[in-house]
Amino acid sequence: MQSQVGLFYTVNQSVQLLLPQNVHVKVKIIDIVAHVRLSQTYTNKDRTLIKTSYRFPLPYSSAVDAFEVEFSDGRI
Repeated sequence: MQSQVGLFYTVNQSVQLLLPQNVHVKVKIIDIVAHVRLSQTYTNKDRTLIKTSYRFPLPYSSAVDAFEVEFSDGRI
């Protein structure tokens, strides 16, 4: 499962991948630099609390300048 990307949760000691409901990518390229904004929407349909981890490997030369999570109750 190391090569997979996304939001993972555990059920009965088995790691599961939660598929996104929506993905939006905006790319702006200036010279040799690409500024990429990725938005993903995930929904927990079971309505029970789950513990998750997010995996998104990046190239060595990349940088993350912001990361935000917004929950359905409005918390950011």
